[in-house]
Amino acid sequence: LFVDSTANCGANDGTSWYNAYTCLQTAFANSEAGDVIWVNRGIYRPMAPAGREATFALKKGVAIYGGFAGTETSPADRKSSQFDFESSILSGDLANNDNSGTHTDNSYNVVTADNVDGTAILDGFTIRAGYADGNATGFNDRGAGLVGSNCSATLRNLTFEDNHANIVGGAMYLNVGTPSMSDLVFRHNDSDGNGGAAYLNQVDGDLTNLLFEGNRSTGTSGGAVYLRGDMTIYNAAFVGNVAADGTGSIIYCHPDGAGTLVNATLTANDGSGIDFTGSLVVQNSILWSNSGANYVGSPATGSANNSTVDPVFVQNPDPGDGSWQTTLDNNYGDLRPQRNSPVLEQGNNSFNASLTDVAGADRKIGTIEMGAYEFVKRIYVDVKATAGDETGYSWQHAYTELQDGLAASTAGYEIWVARGTYLPSQTEDRDASFRLTPGVNVYGGFGGNTFIGSGDQFDQAVYLETARDQRITDPLKGKTILSGD
Repeated sequence: LFVDSTANCGANDGTSWYNAYTCLQTAFANSEAGDVIWVNRGIYRPMAPAGREATFALKKGVAIYGGFAGTETSPADRKSSQFDFESSILSGDLANNDNSGTHTDNSYNVVTADNVDGTAILDGFTIRAGYADGNATGFNDRGAGLVGSNCSATLRNLTFEDNHANIVGGAMYLNVGTPSMSDLVFRHNDSDGNGGAAYLNQVDGDLTNLLFEGNRSTGTSGGAVYLRGDMTIYNAAFVGNVAADGTGSIIYCHPDGAGTLVNATLTANDGSGIDFTGSLVVQNSILWSNSGANYVGSPATGSANNSTVDPVFVQNPDPGDGSWQTTLDNNYGDLRPQRNSPVLEQGNNSFNASLTDVAGADRKIGTIEMGAYEFVKRIYVDVKATAGDETGYSWQHAYTELQDGLAASTAGYEIWVARGTYLPSQTEDRDASFRLTPGVNVYGGFGGNTFIGSGDQFDQAVYLETARDQRITDPLKGKTILSGD
């Protein structure tokens, strides 16, 4: 089944992109076990049941994929940037009036996942603007982005942002189940109780590649996440989260909870790092520069290989005005380690079963790093970069001269070069040449810091690619030129 909010030419019967449904709720209503729903870019609001109870209810056997441009023939053709499918949005802003400051007419729970197994798939969406301020009828006071009971759904490539709950679990509340969750971002969610982003109650299973930025709880237990179950969490980064104005913990493990936290990074949070009231094993992790103690209580037996020293990030987080609670000016930094980081190759490979880090970089090349991110042997070059420091660690801080990138590389590195014209010398030295280094691969054709488009937000693009296959090889959009002129 195909869904496109802008489809206005065909039969709107969901049989193709041309004939796509314009309403996602219609596709949900007409779907049955075995169906797959593809959703184009756009904003989709739940329409049933009536009023604030409106929700997108997942079904057993039905897979829903977002992030399409309308030309793909497979979900693998979608282009994304570190679990970023922001162009397909499930919004609880039913009246489209959040910009005026009105939220009390929003959907209580944007997505519902009750009594579903792993065949219920949600993949490739941003879920925002749920507002769970109900009176505890059902779960209308928790899990504003996604709520589920007896939930073992497959949840992938999702961003939860700007959701609020009165009681617990600002973005997500799951009560009993073994869901499969991977490549999730929780950003700017809040709860008046515990679990600013997520409250996982009697939930078991593996969670992989999670990013928690700028979430807040009024309760002391879990500014980011409240854990009660037997979970293994691989590759998770926690930055800029707030627990009870700094007096609580960012991660809370309930006395009945157990599990393992592997290759996590907790930094620059307003609160203590981890509360070990329950039995939580911590391995290969970084806890540094949080406002409170890194640990409350003692890690469970088996905890090992953790660091509390400066990991030398590419860019340290910065709250702007000094408070992580005012989110508009927050800079969550770049938590990848630099070349001189003390966490490089200090992890224990046997602890981590995942093949990639939180950003999708290969995890199992030699000895792994501590923390959520691997050190990637990649140098960025972009003649348009304006940051000024030219460290080469990212598009924003790219070298502006290809020669500088070549000079900084050694065997095993990749150099990514954005569109533009590059000269082997800035003087009239005719002997100047770009000299390739054995073992160094140089790739051009990237958009880098290019901004294209105006007007409709869905026609705009900021490139900043994170994978080579994201390059757009249309020469009309620019070339990477090595010039002898």
